[in-house]
Parts: sequence; C-alpha cells; structure tokens
Amino acid sequence: MPERLLRTFIALSVPNQVRTVQDMLKTTIEAQRKVLKWVNPNSIHVTVKFNGPTPEDLIHRLNDRLNNLVAQFQPIKMQITGTGCFPTPSRPRVLWLGLEGDLKQLHGLVQQVHRVLEKFGFPDESKRFTPHVTIARIRYPQKNTPDISSYLQTKYEKIHLVTDRIHLISSELLPGGPVYTNLGTHYFTSPSNKE
Repeated sequence: MPERLLRTFIALSVPNQVRTVQDMLKTTIEAQRKVLKWVNPNSIHVTVKFNGPTPEDLIHRLNDRLNNLVAQFQPIKMQITGTGCFPTPSRPRVLWLGLEGDLKQLHGLVQQVHRVLEKFGFPDESKRFTPHVTIARIRYPQKNTPDISSYLQTKYEKIHLVTDRIHLISSELLPGGPVYTNLGTHYFTSPSNKE
C-alpha cells in the first residue's frame, strides 16, 4: 500500500483580536469574492515553515524533535502592527499584518526549525523569512488589480502577542478552503523554569 502523505506546516497562533482587525480591513478594499479571498478567521496564523508533502509515519518523529527543540526557547514577545503585501502594491498577491518586537529571537527559532527539518529531508527556504500574518490572497489572472491603497494606509491598535508554543499542522485542500488539523503542540520553556 502506498505511503500516505500529509500536507504540513509549522505555525504560531495569533490572538483573537486579529480577527477583529481583519473584519475592519475588509471594508478598505472593493473586490469580487472570487478575486479577493480572505483567510478563514479560525485559520489565521504565523507560518514558521511550510513543509509540503510529509509521510504520515514521520509525524511522530517530527513531533519528538520539535518538542526537544522548542524547549530551549523562552516565550517571544511581539506586537502585530501595520499592513503590507507581497510582492508589490501594484500587483499584490498576499495581504498581511506586520510583526515587530523580539524578531531576533523569532528568526533564531525559525532557523533552528529549518535546520531540524532539513535533517528529515525538507529543503531549507531559499528566500529570507519575513515575519507576517497572512489575512487575504488575491487571485490572478483578472482584468483589474484591486486597489489596496486604503488597506495599506489603515492604522489599528497594536496587538500584543506572546508566543509560547508552536504547532505542527496538516492542511487538507478542499473546495471550500483548507481544513487544518493540529498534529502536535510544543511549548517553550517558561522563564521561571530556566535554571
């Protein structure tokens, strides 16, 4: 029987306030639903690494290794603030919220996760990690690119985010959108537990 592959990624959770900000930002862009697809509010996260096809029998070993890795980290204090897009405002494909704060520690976590996964055969990312929270995607081809200038100029109150865990998640692509299943949660060491 062929080995079952799961589509997996590693992510950080975000506070519920992000959903409120997403709702508010929906009013800043006029676009048809088939052109602009807002991320399901319950699926919003910070992607640490997209793994892609993952053998199901590897999940247990991945969880063990991730558990050992993140236990070396203390919670990361950040704020979600501002708006942006990839790749350019004139031809946006991804709309996001920005992150600031202890990004040095976040980058350190991302690098370590990538190193661990490389040992399991998952290639390292060629592009530099840009901390962000994806909240919408724009589909092409289309006649008119949505005007996102109001979106990019919109301000909102900073959202405090203290990251103290990572998740290994599987993503099943269905007609109604992706369905996520949590395959493992791994907690950082709290400062009080440090020797």
